[in-house]
Amino acid sequence: MLCADGPKLIEYNVRFGDPETQAMLPRLEEDLLPLLLACVEGRLPERPVRFSPLTALSVVLAAKGYPGAPLREAKFLGLRVPRPCPSL
Repeated sequence: MLCADGPKLIEYNVRFGDPETQAMLPRLEEDLLPLLLACVEGRLPERPVRFSPLTALSVVLAAKGYPGAPLREAKFLGLRVPRPCPSL
């Protein structure tokens, strides 16, 4: 986020289980390992990372009270299985 006194970091996600990662990694059109190695060796950005232009979506269900004190053993009722979408 850009502020009057410079950029500010709101959140730093690095886990492969994060919803953002679950939506973005399948769109990656190249091997992940060379990108991670380039990060470690301080060689980024050598070039833009190649992603598929297709849309990605991640749906998150969270229990009431999450993330502080989530309701344990809660059930999600009334969910329907989505119809297949040929473009996905």
